[in-house]
Amino acid sequence: MNPQEDIRVYDYVGGRNTVPMSDRYDFDADKLVNAGAVFITPAMDGDPNSPTYKEWLDEDGSHLITLYNVEHSSPDGWIRKAITKKSDTSGWRDNFIGKLYDGKYNQILWSLEKLGIDPNDMVIEDNSLQENILRIKEVMGIISESDDFVYTNPNFDTEWQEAQRYIEHPNLEKRIQWTKQDWLNKVKNGKIVKFSEIENLQNISNPDEFEELFPEKVERFVAALAKKEIELPIAVKYPNGTVELIAGNTRVTGLRNKGYDPKIWVFEL
Repeated sequence: MNPQEDIRVYDYVGGRNTVPMSDRYDFDADKLVNAGAVFITPAMDGDPNSPTYKEWLDEDGSHLITLYNVEHSSPDGWIRKAITKKSDTSGWRDNFIGKLYDGKYNQILWSLEKLGIDPNDMVIEDNSLQENILRIKEVMGIISESDDFVYTNPNFDTEWQEAQRYIEHPNLEKRIQWTKQDWLNKVKNGKIVKFSEIENLQNISNPDEFEELFPEKVERFVAALAKKEIELPIAVKYPNGTVELIAGNTRVTGLRNKGYDPKIWVFEL
């Protein structure tokens, strides 16, 4: 592989998708781990500015680290320590490539090239290709609710501004003590759920109140709908089963006001 000819992106940028789902290999997570292209590790604090940097976290989450990450990391950084332990791959098997942003997918391609492995040897076997593509598109939120618009992936980095409010939430039962890295680790493992399938979603407005919401946000929603692209709202599911909308009340309210059953990105604590 000639680095000068490599024009792929490898970083994370919210909302960007340079590799359409239809163009991706339907990789098998276990095959990638066994080949050494990917490492699934227990959760670790990867924030250099955190007092618990490089310490294992007492939570259920896990990291997906690629050989690309390892090769481009500091010898004494958190990544080199994280890959010394393995975590169960079960949380990554279902809809694996649907959980990857474009840069992470490209990191896997780079890693396979580095190892001299044909990507075709790493795909899931005995699956209908068309069924997989449709299933993955559903997970990624790029299947339209109707012919009127499509959903785009949430911008997790930007929505951290909303998530921060829960650190000092006025309702003690809803407070969440997390760092931005905690938030990213949790929220990226969410899934798409229809509004009608969520029992008693909290922190939402009545559809009839749509025009009374913050004017600038209403204008942004109207403009987004005119472009036929709606970013998925985000909700958190607490251990007690309560589901609360963290980001996207204007989008949810606006869609309900117009008769749609909004799709929401829901993750669990």
